[in-house]
Amino acid sequence: MFKPEEGQEYPFYVEKLLSLPDGSYFVLNGPDDRKYLMESRFYSDEYQIIPGTEIICKVDKINCTGKVFFEPLHPVYLEGVVDVFEIVGVETRRFKKSGEEYSAYLAISNRTKHAVIRLPDQEKEWQLSIGMKVKARVKKTSKGEVHLVVVGSF
Repeated sequence: MFKPEEGQEYPFYVEKLLSLPDGSYFVLNGPDDRKYLMESRFYSDEYQIIPGTEIICKVDKINCTGKVFFEPLHPVYLEGVVDVFEIVGVETRRFKKSGEEYSAYLAISNRTKHAVIRLPDQEKEWQLSIGMKVKARVKKTSKGEVHLVVVGSF
């Protein structure tokens, strides 16, 4: 019997794109032949998720009610990969649990338009600014956004 575990990767068959009143979802058929819904709004054309194809998803989280949250593997960036990114913006975000605010530096590369370097996670030694190019390591991907840690600057 299939029992998803956080951090593990599994193949899913993309059956269709379903529109519901609260948004659009991919209907995924899992290894257990059960159907799962995954929000489509986070996965731009970069992912090229198409009904009738198979994708690999990592189990990002399983909440206290047993709901499983999947994250399809990024088509370019895997955890640990280092690349050059340019800072293109900054915004203030809030942690869901604590409500505490943090700065999120938006970044792009030749391969993605959806990356972020978030403070306070990032060491204070890097003074980030718009237009700056940095060498960064992929920490994780969540909701289609590549989360980075700066490892050098130019």
